[in-house]
Amino acid sequence: MEPSSNGSSPGTVAATTDVMANAIAHAAAGPQPIGDIADKAFDKAVAEEPKPSEPAKPKEEPKKETPVTEPPSAVVAAPEEDEGYFADEGLDDEPPAPAPAPSPSANPLPQSFTPQEQYVAQHIGQPITVDIIVNDQPQRVQAYALENLPQGFKFASDYAAAQAAKGFAKLELKAENLVADFERNQQTEQAKKFSSQEDRDIQRDIAYLQRQKKAGKDGLPLFPKGISPDDPEFEGHPAVKEMQDVLEYYNKENGARWQQSQARGSQYRPLTYRDAFKLYRSEHPVTTPSQAKEDKERKQITGRLAKANAGTGEAPKGSRPKLPWNASVDQIARAYGL
Repeated sequence: MEPSSNGSSPGTVAATTDVMANAIAHAAAGPQPIGDIADKAFDKAVAEEPKPSEPAKPKEEPKKETPVTEPPSAVVAAPEEDEGYFADEGLDDEPPAPAPAPSPSANPLPQSFTPQEQYVAQHIGQPITVDIIVNDQPQRVQAYALENLPQGFKFASDYAAAQAAKGFAKLELKAENLVADFERNQQTEQAKKFSSQEDRDIQRDIAYLQRQKKAGKDGLPLFPKGISPDDPEFEGHPAVKEMQDVLEYYNKENGARWQQSQARGSQYRPLTYRDAFKLYRSEHPVTTPSQAKEDKERKQITGRLAKANAGTGEAPKGSRPKLPWNASVDQIARAYGL
């Protein structure tokens, strides 16, 4: 029994067919009598037999696929490893540590409290107990200061008054010490943050100078690979030693600037590591082989000119070619016709 398609495509059930019709349709496609199955199998076998007029087609053997041999790929030589590494490698890989979540408190502090007030309130401890009289009624209350006691109160006795004064004085002194501790902690945290940021800035400046050196400019060499910073050989490596020399100059110069700013009452302007490198190079110049060759050629030309003018006296100033102070060897040679 087939459900009505109502104009829908063959083999599909119309949207209006109910659940019962769907169940019947699925049941009709289920198990069938054995006789019907045998009839269908016989009809299928007859249909597949070759007709007399048509010779039976031999079964085609599957074609053997000839293996395709691909030419060997060119062997790519592994790239040569760098002779060292940069100072800022992995510097930004570690995410910053998340701030600790505040622990819930049984007695939450007012949101209007400053961080300093919150610190004092969290560490001041328990209040003192005071015996007082209010409206001729004796009461025992707890307070941190005299201002916490109700208006119109009287101390229950002279002893109670003396004990309250002594207890309030201790709490006030403790609060002052807590304020001092809070300020020291703040300064320590700020110093740690500044030191951490300074170290990261120095690493980035060192890496910048290392990349300058790799590009053929004046800078710092790469750090040695395969040597741990904890290894004694690391400190003695020429690349590390040169970096350390500039760092010592950086610390010494910034220390002197700090002292001058404190003595003069002026603003402290520290050097960056990159600035310190430039000043260090001006006091400790490094001559490359090409610069040394150029200086030698310049001296040789100057010596020949001096000998040429020795017998004839000094040449008039007007006859001397004008050259810039940083003239190259080729410019000097062309100017004097050498």
